[in-house]
Amino acid sequence: MLDWIRRVGAVAFVSLLLAIAPETAEAKWQKAETLHFVVYGDGSQDTLRSYAERLELFDTVLRYKHGMKIGEAPLRKLTIYLVRNHNELQRAAPWASESVAGFYSASTADVFAVAIRDRGDDIWSLGDDIILHEYAHHFMLAHFPYGYPAWLTEGYAEYFATAELKVGQAIIGKHNRARGFNLLNGDWIAFEDLLTKSGHQFRLSEDRAMYYAQSWLLTHWFMSDSSRYLRFQKYLQELGRGADSLSAFKTATGYTPEQLGGELRKYLRSALPFIRYDGAVFAKAEVSLSPAPPSADEILLDSLHIKRGVSEKDRPGLLKKTQAVAKRYPDDAFAQLTHARAEIGFGDRHAGEAVLKKLLADDPGNIDALVLMAESRMDSVEESDAAGMLKGYREARAFAGRAVKADQTRFEALYAYVRTRAIEPTYPTDNDLEALLAAHEAAPQVAPIRWQAASALMTAERYEFAAHLLQPLANNPHGGEMAEAARKLMQEAKGKAGSAAE
Repeated sequence: MLDWIRRVGAVAFVSLLLAIAPETAEAKWQKAETLHFVVYGDGSQDTLRSYAERLELFDTVLRYKHGMKIGEAPLRKLTIYLVRNHNELQRAAPWASESVAGFYSASTADVFAVAIRDRGDDIWSLGDDIILHEYAHHFMLAHFPYGYPAWLTEGYAEYFATAELKVGQAIIGKHNRARGFNLLNGDWIAFEDLLTKSGHQFRLSEDRAMYYAQSWLLTHWFMSDSSRYLRFQKYLQELGRGADSLSAFKTATGYTPEQLGGELRKYLRSALPFIRYDGAVFAKAEVSLSPAPPSADEILLDSLHIKRGVSEKDRPGLLKKTQAVAKRYPDDAFAQLTHARAEIGFGDRHAGEAVLKKLLADDPGNIDALVLMAESRMDSVEESDAAGMLKGYREARAFAGRAVKADQTRFEALYAYVRTRAIEPTYPTDNDLEALLAAHEAAPQVAPIRWQAASALMTAERYEFAAHLLQPLANNPHGGEMAEAARKLMQEAKGKAGSAAE
């Protein structure tokens, strides 16, 4: 998935959230690390520790619900940045309107989430809802990367996002206030549309909001009763056999879309059940706290902006800022790397590479610097002839190879290495496929890596595997043009797999 942006609730709720007591501007950025998360925040250590513990409890809930092993370390932790207000959010994402309380980003540069944090009061926290919603997506793609219909992808995340978590106990199935308000007061969309369309296909904002609300309600209906849950499993089996969403639903439940609407309206008027889990499995997580780099207070959020891409109008000011911060912190590797990324992206490439060379002279194993140097070398020859491109890509491969050697689990390094190989006439070799699939395994949420892995598998005539990888892309409700391209390539892969089997 490239980018999921959650616009939830009414602007009034956000305004209320942002209006409550301001915090001191003297706070310093700190890092909390757990088994599955790295969390940055500039509030108190107690707030940061509590937030990290809560995230670990949420991961435990998801694993417990799906019968998975508790406490298993991931290949890569998810990094989350907690900001105090909308102004800070916009430093990472200038496009974020006042109705956006957070976002999730999965690109070849990084995978992270940013949200306005809970203020510790009784006000409904939009930022928390977004983080839990997006982590549910993140978790689903990591462990259950199948071709789900769009309603289920969103309904699943909505269902778990309202979890109430504390040590020794978890409650799932409670409603989101905005979704509940929409269901009780708005005009429902047709269930045939719900089962067959994605949220972005609805033109009116109120229809899109209702799409999320009804997706949550349908997921809740399935999850809250053991017999319905069996029908839900049958529905997924029918989808796996290639049935479309409507016919799969009718086969599994016996309901037409019209009958489903009546059933869910009746269900909504009942006392909606929720599930409570108690036990030692929901133990307090171990959290280690450490200070962020000294330059983080000035440039951490800007570094996220740079990773996601900077508009033409923002480039001069941001470049000037990174130059000034790097000058003030000459021995701070984070400040220097952020400056180098800005120079290479929209400043002076030679100046940026000079910064990277100094970083690598001080620390030859700096993976971020090695990957950025490899990317810069490739980008620098994009307008060259074939011979020039081959030479530049081979120069890049030396840096990417060093990065992979330093850490074979870093998806950025693996993907950069494969990019340097893609220009070779022998691509993809077995080693190329192994590296590409390792990058995909470490970051299954990153759509370009999934796409390139599927394309390489197609070239290697491993059509069935390629079709499997393409399913989440094809069904991504926020996938846009890539989703459409993935659907076409998936059909081609399935056709060739069928022909090969005959």
